[in-house]
Amino acid sequence: MSEPKDYYRILEIPRSASAEEVRTAFRHQARLYHPDVAQGEFISGEHFKEVLEAYEVLGNRQKRSEYDSIARDAASAPGIRGRGVTSTYPSERQANRGKNIELEVLLSLNDVLSGTTRTVSYLRGANRTRESMQVKIFSGTKDGQQVRVSGKGEEGFRGGKPGDLLLRVRYAAHPLFQVQNSNLIYTLKIEPWVAVLGSVVSIPTLEDKVPLNIPSGVQHGQQLRLHGLGLPMKGQGRADMIIAVHIQVPTDVPDEERALWEQLKELSQNRHA
Repeated sequence: MSEPKDYYRILEIPRSASAEEVRTAFRHQARLYHPDVAQGEFISGEHFKEVLEAYEVLGNRQKRSEYDSIARDAASAPGIRGRGVTSTYPSERQANRGKNIELEVLLSLNDVLSGTTRTVSYLRGANRTRESMQVKIFSGTKDGQQVRVSGKGEEGFRGGKPGDLLLRVRYAAHPLFQVQNSNLIYTLKIEPWVAVLGSVVSIPTLEDKVPLNIPSGVQHGQQLRLHGLGLPMKGQGRADMIIAVHIQVPTDVPDEERALWEQLKELSQNRHA
């Protein structure tokens, strides 16, 4: 069997070091070798794990006493080579699952409609290695929903399983539509005479333009509905497109046009007299 690890050498302290000296040495080593702050020659995820292991033993009075006893036995019996401090103490600690890595992925509404495959790139592991992978995102995935890729998060400790990669879906802003519970909201601006007389207008969708009948007498703020032209809903087909009517009142009226509005006003007043 191999010699026990020399935890005193790892923390760079003498065997006579006090408990406070052990703590001070650990803090110094942690600042040098922690993967989040280490630079240049000090980048070493494996050495940081050794520093943690050494402090977990030497920072505990009972474990340190047992370690010293085992180390003395190993040194005095070269033919028997000790009982292996490295296997005694690490095995007593629980395996820890690695942390999840969380990212955001931005989708267009057309991506949500059809589904897409996105390439994501992120840093992983103690040495912050860059990894890239393709992730399939299904049609109808909702804004804020998480897509989980198992086992692609940070590595586990002491034999623990790796964490997961969590992709939080966000919808990119669209120039024409807003999203409300998978329905698409479209604001239709019409002139007053269209509201009075009614008309057939062309409405844009995520795929093409479709005709919409504007009924005579439609009101400002009224909502019209085009069924099945919204975003997909899991197991329920597609949501609707909601047309929010906005009547635009002219602000700059030429004299000739103002005269016509005056005539309409007079006709309307006489009709209701």
